[in-house]
Amino acid sequence: MFEKLDLMDKINKELKGRGKTYIGYDLGAGYGEISVFTEQDLNPVTLLSRKDATVFHFPCMLVKHRGRFYAGFEAQGLAEEEGALVFEDLLELAMKQPTVVAGGQRFETEYLLGLFLKLSLQLPEDYGKVEKAGGILFTTYIDEDPALQNRVYEVLAKAAGQIFGKRTRLYLQTRSESIFYFLMHQEESLYREDTLICDYQQDYLKSYVLQKHGIRAPFAVTVTRTDYPDMQLMPPRAEEISVATREEHLDETFRQVIMDIESKYDFGLAYVIGDGFKGNWMDQSLIRLCEHGRVFQGNNLYSLGACYCLRQMITPSPVLEEYIYYSKQDIHFDIGLYCRSQGTAGSSVRLEYMEIFEQGSSYEACKRTIYLLPEGEDKLIIEARSITETTPRRLGIDLKVFPQRRAGLSKLKVTLEFTDYCTLQVTVEDIGLGEVVSGSGKVLRETFDLKEQ
Repeated sequence: MFEKLDLMDKINKELKGRGKTYIGYDLGAGYGEISVFTEQDLNPVTLLSRKDATVFHFPCMLVKHRGRFYAGFEAQGLAEEEGALVFEDLLELAMKQPTVVAGGQRFETEYLLGLFLKLSLQLPEDYGKVEKAGGILFTTYIDEDPALQNRVYEVLAKAAGQIFGKRTRLYLQTRSESIFYFLMHQEESLYREDTLICDYQQDYLKSYVLQKHGIRAPFAVTVTRTDYPDMQLMPPRAEEISVATREEHLDETFRQVIMDIESKYDFGLAYVIGDGFKGNWMDQSLIRLCEHGRVFQGNNLYSLGACYCLRQMITPSPVLEEYIYYSKQDIHFDIGLYCRSQGTAGSSVRLEYMEIFEQGSSYEACKRTIYLLPEGEDKLIIEARSITETTPRRLGIDLKVFPQRRAGLSKLKVTLEFTDYCTLQVTVEDIGLGEVVSGSGKVLRETFDLKEQ
């Protein structure tokens, strides 16, 4: 029922029913947000979380009070009441443990998460029955680590299964992907240069920088995240410092963060999102930020990005034929080597390129073993061509550690494997030549950190 959404997913014919609603749901640790669009109106809108105020986001909180469950601001208002059972960090809770005990009662954590989703999804009722939605895409704060993502898929699938019918397609993507889709649906001037997103919520500041690579289409796009734990929302002993002193310290800390980012990236646009940016404390830091170009403030970037991603499956944008997103699960390099080829009878020996891995492939799938017959070479040369570079790198592995035999009397087993998106591990083993020549058993292992080359 729950499907991982690949960036250039094939258009799903089943999503083309008339009048269906599509939902982009940003599920945060502290706050959530919902944006929607319909097939009649493809422009996504972010829903107000309270009809009596201009507030888009809502607390990711579930409270049981007097036998009834409440979510969002209703839950927040009842959290201090006597006998109220409060449940927070629902996604992480469901990922870590199957049940939780509160008030002498045992609750299934996936049930609690599903109940919270059901109550919060009452907001899009004006757009049709949620149970009959054409699709919903969750975007979460959970890191891009594949193992964590797999667990998120599993938990949300079971939780959302309590709400949606079988015809509703469920998807998931990271916030980096949501940033990509949001910006790719803005005017081109907004992503022509590097774009900075500063997210100041949850516990501390995080920055995301979107970069475009290459000199011609299709361009590769990456989003790099950096954490700044020193810039906390509620630093230790904050209550002992005056408001003016705290704001002055925060302003200077953020200015230093901006200087750190601008030493690495040439960004021309910035977004500041999250409740941490409320107030008027950004005096010097905002001046520094504005020196790079326009600055936008808001909170609904992630849920809108989720909607734009869903919309891409219904009405593909030609822009996304020219811009391809590379996540930290996708390798950023073409990997290959040159081998001698005899060719046809009478032709001369020539070097031919053998492609081993193609950039954009998931690093988890990038493992391959090949066998080589060296003819006097003292080095194995592997070529790595980055999405950001025009000249390939040449990675050399010294073969002199192996027995030097006559041409054709040695055989090497070479295993290449990516351990993450930028780390290539190469293992070379001398296995001899069958019954003719015994292998020495010597093994050479080299690790190349291509990010730092």
